[in-house]
Amino acid sequence: MQWPDSAGDYLITVFTTRFGCDGDTSDYQVVINPCPYATLFFPSSFTPNKDGINETYFVGGKSADNIEYITIYNRWGNRIFEADGNIPWTGDECAAGVYVVSVFVNNNRFTRKVTLIR
Repeated sequence: MQWPDSAGDYLITVFTTRFGCDGDTSDYQVVINPCPYATLFFPSSFTPNKDGINETYFVGGKSADNIEYITIYNRWGNRIFEADGNIPWTGDECAAGVYVVSVFVNNNRFTRKVTLIR
């Protein structure tokens, strides 16, 4: 079994062989439509503690390259980070705690929480 990795038209061909002879052949066209929804993955935490593991926060997923704007807010609602595009946040000079991540992609805003762990 195979899964297509992108939208498009695919032709599936099935044929049988028996005792070295060609048998029936069938063709079927499959159309995979693009997903109209943003596919994003928001990690729930990161640990910028200089150990080389999980040092920055960034949004992943198939639609991550389409992020137009990202903003990080602290618990008082103050904007502490903003960037055009999916630029990683290092959490420099920020205390451990919960922050709010807001991204704008494909005319939609997505908001999630992230925990910065020191």
